[in-house]
Amino acid sequence: MVQAETNQIYYYGTGKRKTSIARVRLYLDNGGPILVNGKPMDEVFNWAPWQKTINEAFRISDTVNKFRVVVKVAGGGVNSQAEAIRHGIARALVVFDGELKPGLRRAGLITRDARIKESKKIRSQTCQKGASVHQALKTLNQQTNKRPGSSPKDRAFCWFLTPV
Repeated sequence: MVQAETNQIYYYGTGKRKTSIARVRLYLDNGGPILVNGKPMDEVFNWAPWQKTINEAFRISDTVNKFRVVVKVAGGGVNSQAEAIRHGIARALVVFDGELKPGLRRAGLITRDARIKESKKIRSQTCQKGASVHQALKTLNQQTNKRPGSSPKDRAFCWFLTPV
């Protein structure tokens, strides 16, 4: 495990994506390894597209090999962690130099991607099952021309329509 110096000046940025949160510190050095949770980036993100995603902010701002990066990331999957790190690096670069913000914003790296998993609804097995159940009830009504829930077979299908 490689330990970073804590008494050196750094630029901080927090990146988020889905449920991943990355705390990024940029140290002014002549390049250095990107450490993710104390390990080199190549160990944690061993697939080239993930590494390219993480380094995207440096490529857009022309600051490749100017910083040593120390990241602590938690939550989510590997891809969302990589995107959270990219978001944190972009924010830290803006703290370092505010003139980099327009270019990073044009590339879409400053804006947090707010898409997250939709929460499960009450009395449902999935998040949006209501619409498909409603459509199934419509077709059931059209086929039988009777009120749903009137036969035992329908009651098993439409348990939420049966009187208490």
